[in-house]
Amino acid sequence: MAAAEAAAGSPHLVPRLVAKGWPLLAEVAPAAAAVVTPLARDPSPLVEALAATPQTFVHSNFKLDNLGTDDAGRVTLYRGVPYELPFGVKLYTEQYSAPVQTEALPERRQDAVTGHSVRSHDDAVKLLKEIERGQGIAEPTSTVNTGAGE
Repeated sequence: MAAAEAAAGSPHLVPRLVAKGWPLLAEVAPAAAAVVTPLARDPSPLVEALAATPQTFVHSNFKLDNLGTDDAGRVTLYRGVPYELPFGVKLYTEQYSAPVQTEALPERRQDAVTGHSVRSHDDAVKLLKEIERGQGIAEPTSTVNTGAGE
């Protein structure tokens, strides 16, 4: 994944970190690296072993957010990381769409929205509210929960 993203010129952070992490794994945890590195290249032994066990998909709350745009071009807050797995499995869910068109933002703000930066929930909500205020929305309409008690 990291090599494919690098070859495509991807600016995303996660693949770059993955590429740096594999060589470090052998250094800091050689026993673990001996088990998982071969599986990263050929996961079929793991897939076969898992196929013999009961299966349940567990989705957790990442508590990581990112800003992006929805299908209508509005600034949107997403929970999770900005990636999709094969078969259309998304690692994010839409939480809120602001009444602000991404195109209408200054270039610096557009970059903040479309750069796929993973942020803390509080940081993402703060940036979203700043964007709404900057577009003349006197009382930001975002009612996104800041995460307390979730």
